[in-house]
Amino acid sequence: IGETAAKTNTPLEINVQGVMRGKHEFPSGYQYYYPHKEFWSIIKEYPVKCVIGVDAHDPLWLVDKESLQAAVDELEDLNLDYIKEPFI
Repeated sequence: IGETAAKTNTPLEINVQGVMRGKHEFPSGYQYYYPHKEFWSIIKEYPVKCVIGVDAHDPLWLVDKESLQAAVDELEDLNLDYIKEPFI
């Protein structure tokens, strides 16, 4: 995924809806359903841009700043390259 995204200049979405469901026990430890830190730790090895997104089944999810911040905090130490302006 990382290799193809880098070759095609395709940004990858960090979906924060998984944070809204809280943390749960997994074989790899206590974590959110997603974003999965293990996946993003692999992606950071590629020159890939990332965007923050949410499955907007409810428009109010787009303004859930607490979940957004929790997702960013979860991946903060990976130093991912976020798109902060519209992608053209």
